[in-house]
Amino acid sequence: MNRLEDLSELKLEPIKFKMMVDLGWSSDFLNKIELEYRKFWKLVQSGQSNLVPTKYVDEFWHYHILDTRKYHSDCEQFLGKFLHHFPYLGLRGEEDYINFMKKGQNSRNLGLLAGCDDDVCESNYCEGDDDSDARMRPGKNELFEYEKNKFLPGWEDTDIDRRISGFHEPSIKIDSTTH
Repeated sequence: MNRLEDLSELKLEPIKFKMMVDLGWSSDFLNKIELEYRKFWKLVQSGQSNLVPTKYVDEFWHYHILDTRKYHSDCEQFLGKFLHHFPYLGLRGEEDYINFMKKGQNSRNLGLLAGCDDDVCESNYCEGDDDSDARMRPGKNELFEYEKNKFLPGWEDTDIDRRISGFHEPSIKIDSTTH
């Protein structure tokens, strides 16, 4: 097997940006979730299995999976294998639910939530469940500042390089007088 890349090299900015736009999660909150997601991948990279991510890490994972080419490439580069997602764990009866809870406890014992605080984890794992930070919608200025210095890999110097055009400013102008 080839040497696996250091997870600090895993580029997650496109996923965080998409989540900021789609879900309205603040960049501070997404930075916390990214750290937990990286812990999850580090455990997988080290050969751990029987892991259950928190609901926020799971949502982050869903968004990573949606960028199929990037996700496939990241899995190969950083894990050496494709990391499949099985969304039915705990939903197929009592025994499956007990298995889900055991895997959740295993994840906790391995430190997946060691640095969690009330606004990062769910009530199944921590006292309190205040995700108000996740619901705080970033304003247009915050989004513009965020993307001004960021760009999605491969978009450099193209008409969709948002460093040039700015947030939600179309590069193609539509004449509203014609149909």
